[in-house]
Amino acid sequence: MSTRTRRSLLVYVGLGLSVCAAGLTATEKQEPSRSEEVGRHRVWTDSTGQYRMDATMISATADSVQLRKPDGTTILVPFSRLSAEDVAFVRGQSSATKPSPAAGSSAPGQPSSIRLNGIDTAEKLVRLTAKARTARECVSLYQLFLSDPAPSEAEKAKARPQLTTWEQAAESNSERIGSKWYRQDEIVAMRLKEATLYSDAMRLWEAREFELASRKFNEASRAYPDSIRSDFRLGLLQAILARDSSTAAKHFETCVKSRFGKVDELNQVEKTNLVAALNNLAVTKVRQRELNAALAQWERAIDLGVSPPEIGHNLAVLTKLSSDQARMKLDPRLTVSLVPAERRRLQDLYVKAITASDGEVLLPNTGWLYMALVPETKQRQPSTGAPPSTTPRPPRLQASDAQLRLIGSGTGFVIQPGHVLTNAHVVRDVDVLQIVSPADQKVRLPATRLAISESSELDLALVSCPQLNAPPLSLAVQGPRLGAEIRLLGFPLPDDLGTSLKVTRGTIAALPPHEGITGELADYRGYYLYDALINPGNSGGPACNMLGQVVAVNTAILLPSAIGGGYAAGVPAPLAIDFVRAKLPTYAASKPAISTKDSWESAVELVGRSTVQILLLQATDGLSIGNDFQEARRTKPKWNAYEDPWCMGCNGLGECKCSIRDCRNGTIGSFRLERVTFPDGASATRKVPFRVPCSTCRGTGRIPCKFCIQGLDPLFLN
Repeated sequence: MSTRTRRSLLVYVGLGLSVCAAGLTATEKQEPSRSEEVGRHRVWTDSTGQYRMDATMISATADSVQLRKPDGTTILVPFSRLSAEDVAFVRGQSSATKPSPAAGSSAPGQPSSIRLNGIDTAEKLVRLTAKARTARECVSLYQLFLSDPAPSEAEKAKARPQLTTWEQAAESNSERIGSKWYRQDEIVAMRLKEATLYSDAMRLWEAREFELASRKFNEASRAYPDSIRSDFRLGLLQAILARDSSTAAKHFETCVKSRFGKVDELNQVEKTNLVAALNNLAVTKVRQRELNAALAQWERAIDLGVSPPEIGHNLAVLTKLSSDQARMKLDPRLTVSLVPAERRRLQDLYVKAITASDGEVLLPNTGWLYMALVPETKQRQPSTGAPPSTTPRPPRLQASDAQLRLIGSGTGFVIQPGHVLTNAHVVRDVDVLQIVSPADQKVRLPATRLAISESSELDLALVSCPQLNAPPLSLAVQGPRLGAEIRLLGFPLPDDLGTSLKVTRGTIAALPPHEGITGELADYRGYYLYDALINPGNSGGPACNMLGQVVAVNTAILLPSAIGGGYAAGVPAPLAIDFVRAKLPTYAASKPAISTKDSWESAVELVGRSTVQILLLQATDGLSIGNDFQEARRTKPKWNAYEDPWCMGCNGLGECKCSIRDCRNGTIGSFRLERVTFPDGASATRKVPFRVPCSTCRGTGRIPCKFCIQGLDPLFLN
């Protein structure tokens, strides 16, 4: 699944993160009591008789049994992997303990019921819904509560009136912003107001009405509290153009506080922007000589799992300026001083940053880099698997800005020369697509969206990449049987696990149609469900059989907090064939390869040659004025940030504080002698202090910086 959206980041279908905190579980019936567990505890044997496991039977379906191991973990084991004696035991236990319909169990052939563990009162349910992001999530929570046999009828009676209220709110797509709930039309109005104020502020800034522009930026921030772009932009303008690190730091701190407290709720774009704000805040802290605070911000950014090369570069600049060689050759005002503990911390962070960005570095004579903001032009995608929001986008400034930032990645596979099949949610709403060449991971090939499914029940898209040289794969015409073994290929969690191809195994756990699935899960009634491990980044990858044929397109994880980790869902290959034929008339012109060797290794090798990583890039906002020094430095390589080459001694102002120690605001201390006559006629001389203009700075308190050239640090001009 894709790392770009929360839907792809463990699709918490219809329930949201708040349900996960409540311990959502999926079982066919209530877990047995302690006395029942004693009777179900035994040594289980696999079908070959070679392996044994001590475990307790929790529940059973028509073709599998759920077991709890001594360490507390639970697993789902198909009957095909159990001995005949164990299968007979399970079936005997199931028939002996079959609950009546009044017990709240599922009817035969129906999907297992879903319960909210620990939520057995209406008051607890209210506290749980207070953490939800959308009214639809609240509706799902109330529906689960009312269908759960654990709460009493009295508690359910208290909850039913609130369900009606939430259903009405869900009809208007209400969402929570901060602690308040807003209808979708109110949110649209807030966003448009924020966009208008933001545009006005930019025009005022271009007219150099800086004070008025700052007021407009602040108004825009208040108009739509969920947006950080006004504070982020004002921070960049203050840091790079006004050279005011102290004021810039306050705005970046506002961005960090707005996002860091709810980091688990952020989608990939929002997390990327949080990392950018942390990096920018760290640079401003270095400018203010608060080095320990700067290292703390970079450490927080790296710990989020998004480590762009700009962070590694800034850490390299800090390492250079704090080195013994620099401190011996340069004036102390141009270097930084680190205590031994800070020096070790800097080295550790630099290793982490370089490792995470695959060793990508920039030229050594590049200055500090402030990261740009990726426009958050669409709403957060709810964790329901619903289609993207149709809310109109606010007007964008600098639409022609060519700067791009990597915001995530997904997986795809070749189905015809130059054409890749993937998920719609992977490639939707991004500005630029690139495909990593299977032959050389350092080569990025340009790609374009060719077609996207219009139906929310078919998460498929076609991508065109003429330069891609990889053989096509075969889509299985016939679906697999229940319990069939499969292999899943993809590029999950590249920031944590690296960018090499990963393979996991599993079995087909359920075949469509899934009768009884309603609500937010309804879009997945036509999907295969399998028990294989997938993670963010797997979206769009192939699930193949032993012949090397693709049987499904990996799409999502349903109910990830369920016992055993939920199920992976994939679009069946027959549906994918219909989609490809409708969008690509030349499909099947060439015959795809099929493995002739009866081994999984051969099948994985065949499919792996045609499985590709898709990189998702989005345009960043640009600064519209004051970039003369950028224009003069066009020989620099392109980077994904704004360079700050300003002198460390004067912060780019071209002048420093007067070097005379006693100079205060352009005056120095002096004294004059005065004779004082007392009433008895005696007299004495005393010193009377007063201040005179400083001859060094001529009363200004500032002197020209002797280290820079018009504010630019010579260290970055070599």
